[in-house]
Amino acid sequence: MQQKIQFYTSKLKSKPEIVLSIIFVAVFAFLIVVPFAQMIYTTLTYQSYDLRLERGAEEGAFTFFHYKRMFGSDLSKSLFLKPFLNSIKVGVSVTLIAMFVGSILAWLFVRTDIPYKKFFQTIIVVPYMIPSWVIALAWQLFFQNTRTGGHAGVITAFSGWIFLTGSRMVLSLLLYVLHCITIPIHSFLCQGPCGQLTQNWKRQVLSGDFQESRY
Repeated sequence: MQQKIQFYTSKLKSKPEIVLSIIFVAVFAFLIVVPFAQMIYTTLTYQSYDLRLERGAEEGAFTFFHYKRMFGSDLSKSLFLKPFLNSIKVGVSVTLIAMFVGSILAWLFVRTDIPYKKFFQTIIVVPYMIPSWVIALAWQLFFQNTRTGGHAGVITAFSGWIFLTGSRMVLSLLLYVLHCITIPIHSFLCQGPCGQLTQNWKRQVLSGDFQESRY
């Protein structure tokens, strides 16, 4: 038994990646799996604040009460359906606008010689470097207004404009995901057949034969 322990110990010392993997899995389970399992357990049991809503309920007893209330009660429209549809609308709007604007920006970066091109290309990747919570706080500071709670944000304070919740979310998410569309299209235009067309187009522009271009 002692020899086996020594054997596995020496094996772990020779492969530190195994030890690191075990540590990371343990940390992952403690920080994510355990809280998630606890959350699921909470949704399947009565809580103290549910006793006034359900007759005969006992705290800690197993139940599907929360799921019935969310998906099958009169409140499901306000608790689930309306927020779900609003999320779909915002997601579709952001995707379509980001694809349109990102495609135009990528084409401008690759096929034109606009001023300050390097500057704009750098700005596009800045969201990659900033944590999501910092961006969320920044947009809240800019778009916050008295109608949606809290104090007036920067835009409302200086211009008096009030961005409603839907438009504010679309603008915020658009500027956050725009680089996710622009960068892949930019790479696509710079590589493969499209990249060859771009290089030919640039050579024709520099040589003065642009009018003979067929693309």
